[in-house]
Amino acid sequence: MQMTAKRRKKLQALAATLPTPTIYGPPEGNVLLVGWGSTQGPIKEAVDRARAAGDSVSAIHFRHIYPLPNGVENIFSGFNHVFVVEMNDEGLYGYGQFAGLLRARYCDPKIQGINKTDGLTWKVKDILERAHTNVTAGMRKL
Repeated sequence: MQMTAKRRKKLQALAATLPTPTIYGPPEGNVLLVGWGSTQGPIKEAVDRARAAGDSVSAIHFRHIYPLPNGVENIFSGFNHVFVVEMNDEGLYGYGQFAGLLRARYCDPKIQGINKTDGLTWKVKDILERAHTNVTAGMRKL
C-alpha cells in the first residue's frame, strides 16, 4: 500500500470517530450559523436573540476541521441558508477559508461566508445584521 493511501485511510478512520457537531436550536430551519474557535459564544447568543424575535435560526460549532466529521451534510440539508461566521478575509470568491473548505467538501452553493478582518471579536448584532442582509439578498425572511 502506498504511503498516501495509508495516510488517507488513517484520516478516514479518524473522521469516522469524530462526533458530528451538535445543533444548537432546531435541526431544520431557514438559517444555520456555522463557526469554529472564538465565534462560538457570539453565534450562540445570536441564535438566542434571533429565536426570541421569532426567526428560524440554529447553529453548529466545529471542534475538528481536519478531517471533518461525518454527517455534516445531513445537517446542512435541513436549512435554506448556511452562513459560516469567521474572522477571515472573504477572499477572491466571496467567502473565507473555512466556508471555502466546507463548500469544496460538500459541493453546496448555499454555504456562504460572513467575514470580518478587523481583529475584534464578533458582535452579536453584527452577525445578525450580516445574516439578515444575506438572506434578504436572496429574498427570504431571516
